[in-house]
Amino acid sequence: MNPVNTVSQAITELSFRDVLALLKRHQWIIWTFIIIGLAVAVAAGLILPKAFQAQRVLILEGRTQSNPGGANDIVGAITDSGIKLDVPTQIQVMENFEVVFTSLQRIGYPLPARLTEQNVQKLPRATVNQIQTTSSVLLSVEAQGDDGDSWAVKLTQMIPSVFEEKILETQKDQVKRSFEFITARIEEERSAMAKTEEDYAAYRGQNDIVDSRTEQDVRVGQLAQADRTLAEAESELDQARAALESIKRTKATLPAMIDNPLVITKGDTIVREEATLTSLEIQREALLVNNHPDSERIKRLDATIEAQRKNLERAKSDRSMDVSSKVQNPMVMEYIRAENGAVASVQAGEAKVERLRRIRDTWADKLKALPPISVKQREFETKLNESQTSILRLINIQNDIRLRDNALQSPVTDLTGTYPAKQVRPSWTVNLALGLILGALFGALVALVVDVGRDRVNTANEAMAIADAEILSRIPVRSAAREPIIANPQKARAFEAYRVLRSSLALAAGSSKALMVTSSLPREGKSTVAGNLAVAFALDGKRTILIDANLRKPVQHKFFKLPVERGLTDVLAGKVTLDEARKAGNVDNLTVITAGGDTANSTELVGSQAMKDLVAKATAEADIVIVDAPAAYGYADAQSLVNAVKDVVMVVQLEAPAKVQMRESVGMIEFAGGQIHGLVMNKDKVASQRAKRMG
Repeated sequence: MNPVNTVSQAITELSFRDVLALLKRHQWIIWTFIIIGLAVAVAAGLILPKAFQAQRVLILEGRTQSNPGGANDIVGAITDSGIKLDVPTQIQVMENFEVVFTSLQRIGYPLPARLTEQNVQKLPRATVNQIQTTSSVLLSVEAQGDDGDSWAVKLTQMIPSVFEEKILETQKDQVKRSFEFITARIEEERSAMAKTEEDYAAYRGQNDIVDSRTEQDVRVGQLAQADRTLAEAESELDQARAALESIKRTKATLPAMIDNPLVITKGDTIVREEATLTSLEIQREALLVNNHPDSERIKRLDATIEAQRKNLERAKSDRSMDVSSKVQNPMVMEYIRAENGAVASVQAGEAKVERLRRIRDTWADKLKALPPISVKQREFETKLNESQTSILRLINIQNDIRLRDNALQSPVTDLTGTYPAKQVRPSWTVNLALGLILGALFGALVALVVDVGRDRVNTANEAMAIADAEILSRIPVRSAAREPIIANPQKARAFEAYRVLRSSLALAAGSSKALMVTSSLPREGKSTVAGNLAVAFALDGKRTILIDANLRKPVQHKFFKLPVERGLTDVLAGKVTLDEARKAGNVDNLTVITAGGDTANSTELVGSQAMKDLVAKATAEADIVIVDAPAAYGYADAQSLVNAVKDVVMVVQLEAPAKVQMRESVGMIEFAGGQIHGLVMNKDKVASQRAKRMG
């Protein structure tokens, strides 16, 4: 793996708290760089020459981003420099070395005999900055030396004058060259016009003509009118054809025969006749109110009523059957008539188009029949008109140039005058602040690279990432003078971390009855954690057995002040039984199996079948078995012990193991079939600070 990529990845994984802890660990590096930065700032302030700056606000006439207007005629574009040059371009002209150098000469600045690059760097410098997007600019002049303030003020006052002269000189030169160019163009146009008039006169004399333009215009107009009329007729014909096709498509969808809607049944006839009779009788009753029964009006109505009664009788006596019939669809007839009309329209349109085409061809032939002389004559006349127009336009431009030449004005306006010069270098405040900031930044960067480059497990996040496990508990730092096993766990606040560890294991390890406690390196505190964890389980009422399997450097007998003899090695060798090896701990429910006598084959012993049988028997007799294992890195004991105890708790002391050491330790345990249920951060400063805050 690339070391640079490894360092970069490690840096990106740091949290804000990790960075603060890292900086605190290497604060001496940061303070060293801060002192160096301040020393460099002081030295720069003493070595660098003094520099003074004078400023002046000006207004330049010209285009800007907010006012992009330009010349709207050729004369303005030629003669008005304030319009032709936009403000950014004028700024470049004002900053030009020629303008600055001329200004230095005029104010009497002591210039070097030879202008080398080094000498030019020592000369006063002028910068011009546009104020936002307006036409206002800020002219700043910076001069070095003890008398730099006076030179800066003088140069700030002189540069606008030199710039103005340069712009006006450029304008007048443009006006002069433009006037000469326009005058030459007028003479060229007049010579060309005289030659055209001479050729035209000779042509008319040769062909004996005066003016054929009128006839040609008439024929051209008639041909154009014929083209328009033909186009309209063709469009109408296309519309008629489209209408005919639409009618045909619609007609094809209609049925030829439909039911007769006018057939009336016998019942309908009777009902209608009865309704008519009833209406007549009601009318008679109404008339009797104001008329005599023998009146003429009543008699006529009676006759009508009698006739209606007879009609009703005939309708009732008619025995004919209701008959339905089919009739021809009237819509089909309607569309046939429409189709005939559309066909007639198409035929008429085709005839009209054909007639108009003949008319158009006739006018085209008439136009072609005009003598070519007329075309040539029009060419002469057009050329003469163009020459006359061009000469008049050029004369007007010439007159405008004269007026502009007399009205040229300065493109520079002073807005504020020159501000008094002020010292800009060296600035002790800026120098010291810059030295402090850069020193702190470089120091922090070096501290970060140094810390990460050591490849230590510096943060809890790094440990979790390597082991792919969560933190079960954080054990605070305890004084080395104190006993490793907390003497009074009921009242000691430090023991609370082991209670948290006990609860976390109940969730993480589940029903597991045997736990191996190990670490990557020796002296990370795994034996202390194993002993206090066993005490925590015993205080919870669990029958607990603590086995010291660290046969290389056993310590549990020292922690609990027990004899080392008659311990684990003796049980595995068959010299004593498990019950004979168990010794009472410092609290109820806790028994300890010490390491026993010295052995030369510790790896083989802890990985043997006897060890596996011992753990199985211990778990049968106790609620929980805690096994204090050797460090996993560099020894095979912990890996062999996985054969008997597969559930593992990894103790980590930050800044102790290297990442590669912890990664290899975790890999060896997992390769052997062990399962790491979580991490215990021992001697954790975060936990110590938390304990202090809680009192």
